[in-house]
Amino acid sequence: MQRLVGFHFSGHDVVADASEFDLVRRLSAIVSDLASGRAVTEIHKKEQRESYVRGLLGSDLHEQQTGDQAPPEAARASEEQVETSQQASLIETGPSVDDQTAEGSTAATNNAQSPEPPPSSDRPEAPRLFRETNVDGLHHRTQSIFRELRNLDLFKFPNAAAVLLRSAIELSVDEHLDALGRRPAPDTGLARRIRTSIDELAVASPGDKRFEAIQTDLGKQYSLVSARNLNQYVHNLHNAPLPKDLETISVNYGPLIEGISAAVASRRAAR
Repeated sequence: MQRLVGFHFSGHDVVADASEFDLVRRLSAIVSDLASGRAVTEIHKKEQRESYVRGLLGSDLHEQQTGDQAPPEAARASEEQVETSQQASLIETGPSVDDQTAEGSTAATNNAQSPEPPPSSDRPEAPRLFRETNVDGLHHRTQSIFRELRNLDLFKFPNAAAVLLRSAIELSVDEHLDALGRRPAPDTGLARRIRTSIDELAVASPGDKRFEAIQTDLGKQYSLVSARNLNQYVHNLHNAPLPKDLETISVNYGPLIEGISAAVASRRAAR
């Protein structure tokens, strides 16, 4: 599956083989499809996952664009190790159907990337993302991703949390724009979609200042809450997420997610 999307594992690192734009687009399509109701049991085996990705992405496959039909030996070995680790994780934890969406797509990432955390007795309690954010108005599959985020130990699974964090924000924004009938073109960047969502909330609630910080920092190159930083978590192996940074992002985006949740619920009730 890795070679179809455009990345491979090298030791503890994830190496992007495709361009940033192509890789983020494909991963976003996969996460969005999983969040819409796909059960992990349907793609439990390696062959099932490969068939699933081919069917979902169609001609938008890395191997078709590059002509590379076989992964490097190191990548193939790593993929087999990841598959074994993922299956062991599913057997041990026994995730529910609602939680399989996020868990199945992130267990391999963390097993491959995350360094061994310090013993729990030697470290403080891990921060919890979106702990008090109300997401009741969002689709139940989007809510399941937020539940997974709240339950993730950021010291053990920072990489999975970073990818899920970006996905949760993107899915919430897209759900808001869908409810308004303003779904942008597929190639519209995340920053622009977030700005559109904020603008729509501002129209509905003039004078609401809760989103000013995000709007100000959204386009800044080195801001934690910037769309660029969220994208870097997905594909840049040198941009390692820190638990405190992820907590800061969730605190800043919390009001926006709550505003979107309330707006979507209001729109649904008005129908």
